[in-house]
Amino acid sequence: MENPLQNIRAPWISPDGHILMEKLPIDSTLENSLHPNFEQFSDACRILQSMFLHGKSGAAIFLLGLLRHYQDDIRRSTEIVNALSGYKTKPCAQALLAELRRVKNSNSTRKYINTLLKALSYFPLELVEDGLSNLADDKTFTPKMRARFKSILKDTHKNDDDVFFGVGYDDNC
Repeated sequence: MENPLQNIRAPWISPDGHILMEKLPIDSTLENSLHPNFEQFSDACRILQSMFLHGKSGAAIFLLGLLRHYQDDIRRSTEIVNALSGYKTKPCAQALLAELRRVKNSNSTRKYINTLLKALSYFPLELVEDGLSNLADDKTFTPKMRARFKSILKDTHKNDDDVFFGVGYDDNC
């Protein structure tokens, strides 16, 4: 019996039918990341995450741009930070730290702030140490938040590259 996949002429599909994320065209995914429908947006974020995890670094850079674009939409920003999990670079760490400074802690932002803290807790210490130290010393944050920043600094050496952030974290600050 003939393999139906042999007739597919898509360079992003392997001969055995797997999607090759590093070769997947990005245009439609970028359009969906700007779609008003949250599910389409969310799917696009996950596809962009898969792309950068498979070597397409431009996808993560686009996610950083989306973080700025949707800065007033906490739900979408949370989704973007989850998608940026694993993009452990200085620019990403700086963007996440800037978000902690920008967003005021409240009931409506608590989940987002926890998502930011969870993501930063898995960065290498050298990428977050200065920023978190500055936040921990900043008296504009509550003592509880400053203690959380210090706790992350203390525990960053325990990070695990196989952890997927954004799943199963505590929403209580």
